[in-house]
Amino acid sequence: MTKHFTHLHLHTEYSLLDGAITLPKLVDHAKAQGLKSLAITDHGNIFGAVKFFQLCKKAGIKPILGMEAYITEDVDQRSVDKKYYHLILLVENEIGYKNLCKLIAFSYQKGFYFKPRIDYNMLAQHCEGLIATSACLGGHIPQLLKNDREEEALKQIDWFVKHFGKDRFYFEVQPEDQAEQVVMNKKLFELGAKLGIGCVATTDCHYISQHDHEAHEVMLAIGTGKRFDDPTRFSFKECRAYMRSESEMLEIFKDHPEAIYNSGKIADMCNFEFETNKLFFPAFATPEGQTPEQYFQILCRAGLETLALKKRFPIEEKEKYVARLELEMDLIIKMGFVGYFLIVSDFIMWSRRNDIPVGPGRGSAAGALVAWCLEITNIDPLKYNLLFERFLNPERVSMPDIDIDFCIEGRETVINYIKDKYGHDKVCQIITFGTMLAKGVIKDVARALGLPFEESNMITALVPEQLKITLKEALEQEPQLRELIQNNPTIKHVFDIAFKLEGVTRHASKHAAGIVITPEPTHEMLPIFIPPKDNAIVAQYAMTELESIGFLKIDLLGLKNLTLVKNALNLIKKQQNIVIDIDHIPLNDQKTFDLLQAGKTSGVFQLESDGLKEVLRKLKPDKFEDIIAVNALYRPGPLNAGMVDDYILRRHGKQTINYFFDELKEVLEETYGVIVYQEQVMKIASVIGGYSLGEADILRRAMGKKKADVMAEQKKIFVERAISKGFDLKKSDALFELMAFFAGYGFNKSHSAAYALIAYQTAYLKANYPAQFAACLISLESGNAEKMAFYLKEARDMGIELLPPSINKSHVDFTVVSDKILFGLQGIKNIGLAALHNIIADREKNGPFKDLLNFCERIDLRTSNNNRSNATF
Repeated sequence: MTKHFTHLHLHTEYSLLDGAITLPKLVDHAKAQGLKSLAITDHGNIFGAVKFFQLCKKAGIKPILGMEAYITEDVDQRSVDKKYYHLILLVENEIGYKNLCKLIAFSYQKGFYFKPRIDYNMLAQHCEGLIATSACLGGHIPQLLKNDREEEALKQIDWFVKHFGKDRFYFEVQPEDQAEQVVMNKKLFELGAKLGIGCVATTDCHYISQHDHEAHEVMLAIGTGKRFDDPTRFSFKECRAYMRSESEMLEIFKDHPEAIYNSGKIADMCNFEFETNKLFFPAFATPEGQTPEQYFQILCRAGLETLALKKRFPIEEKEKYVARLELEMDLIIKMGFVGYFLIVSDFIMWSRRNDIPVGPGRGSAAGALVAWCLEITNIDPLKYNLLFERFLNPERVSMPDIDIDFCIEGRETVINYIKDKYGHDKVCQIITFGTMLAKGVIKDVARALGLPFEESNMITALVPEQLKITLKEALEQEPQLRELIQNNPTIKHVFDIAFKLEGVTRHASKHAAGIVITPEPTHEMLPIFIPPKDNAIVAQYAMTELESIGFLKIDLLGLKNLTLVKNALNLIKKQQNIVIDIDHIPLNDQKTFDLLQAGKTSGVFQLESDGLKEVLRKLKPDKFEDIIAVNALYRPGPLNAGMVDDYILRRHGKQTINYFFDELKEVLEETYGVIVYQEQVMKIASVIGGYSLGEADILRRAMGKKKADVMAEQKKIFVERAISKGFDLKKSDALFELMAFFAGYGFNKSHSAAYALIAYQTAYLKANYPAQFAACLISLESGNAEKMAFYLKEARDMGIELLPPSINKSHVDFTVVSDKILFGLQGIKNIGLAALHNIIADREKNGPFKDLLNFCERIDLRTSNNNRSNATF
């Protein structure tokens, strides 16, 4: 191997508010420096590992995974004076990766004290496949040497040599920015020569360029809650922790070039790779004698027969459904995703059988007939022209992504079922990261630099309200911000720092919905994390990264509207003895469309905003497909592009409809020639360009990314194919441009159709059972005074009379009496649910309360104090 230098001690943004290097900038810089390899060693975690490996591979750089561990002699000893030391651990191979995951799990579950710590006993058990260095001045050996405890230092060195060997343990030397480091380097070089232990030079990087030093210091102030000018704050002081080049390092260590090249030697030893061609699914128990594939096919075919018996699709078209199902099953089996579908179908079927409402679908999964047959979704993909290839593309194989909505009251029950079935140690939640976005980074930097709160607020108020807007975009859109920077040096300074810190990860937390299920105990396969003030075990990799390395992740979302529908159905059944099967309500109910056309959609899923109400009033929807289209169109892109206006005008015959080619009438007729859905882009490519639907999905993705070189190549292919099918050159060329324009705004029809169904269901209940719907809606929002007041007014505006609360008649929830809403006790401020349940339980057992004295004598004082009693009356 040729000699080369590699950064082996480097802190990215995932050393939270300590490292200021975002992964894309890190890899770009490494590539510009011509580095062959690169390591990351964040504090106590490997949050960025998968993304780092992906970026390095793309850039042609060998990635090395490491961590700066917090180590102590014994985690059971907790002393403020000796909390922990630093230790660099680098992953040599797959065994080392698994051992690092076990060490990380131990550090959070057993060793946490200020930081996630390991101890020497645990490290001894799990040191195989790992390379260690003595770390910075905060390392155990450097600390002992610094305090002239050489005998103890030698014993510690012997421990490392015994467990790691001299080939996997190195003394770490660093640039001599501090007097202490000068002394330490001398001692380590001398000891290395004496004991035959190699020295390796690192730069302990925390930022890329030396010009980033001030921004990093500001970030440290943000992380510690101090002001930048506070002399007592934590600071790197004279230490310049930037990514020095190989030539700089050779100059610094000109008497010890071997220390530079030992970094490359270690890098060459590290050969761990994430397996990206393997699936880590838990085993699904199938009936004896049946393979998962056979059982999958049996369930799918049985599901289609059930749908046929229930007349969920036209029986005369059954052959078409059977053919589509067989095609989808074959593709899923070939892709190796059978286990995924069996697992998801199982817990959804269990939920439905246990009266836990499940949404009709979410995302592109509604385009799969297999999903409908397995009860994963509840919408007919053939009826609404939903495409399987938009969900799973056989020509671009990637992990299925099935997100599921559950009633908010039943979601945890579903998660517990999954844990009970696969093992509590094999199911955990998933991490999510908060980053320093435009407004947030300005506020953080301004606070650290000592700007008054009012001035900081004034600056952020000028940043346009746009999702994920960047500082650059904010300056382009708001002239006043540019003026402030030009005329005020202090504000310019804030922005100079903010630009350098923008996008840096600020904190880690538990994702609200995601879980991952592993075939072996999670901590043996993945690094785990326990968020502050929480006891949940969380996988350290984000959702998309878990998918990319073959793990089964699922989004289990709690949707309040499903709870609303369930509660309304129960109330209707209880009061009117009417049982409504919400999955079989007529989709042409006139009362429902009258309500939609009038824009009276407060409380209706997805259709509540004032803007949407106005669109509904103009559009006058009279069929379910109109609701699907409105769901897809009402977004900033289509609104700004005039697509909504075009759709409405064409809907009412006030604008000419142009299909370009007669062959496209079937594709675009339902949206009056406007390309609304991504699936339409795919179908156009198929009909005119002769693309397979898999190829068409790849084209759609390319159009969405709008890369000029890719688009030019794709246009040439499309036009050539169109001409070969006999279509006009100029019109084909113009059609491609139109497709490319709309592809940027096109929406996933599968998702829109599934969510339109929930919108229709809530509108149906509001239109046909207004009092019950309103009572359940107000109950659901009783914890939010503003929303509760809004829906109370809405009920009055609908002509529903509101009865005042009664201690002897009211229930916890709002309910209905003779088509009037009886105020629910939970709508009264300052009364807890425990007190209300106690009051109602006593009332049901012992009869109505006679008077105030009788009430006070009977209530449980453990749940009701004077304030609560007064509030009740």
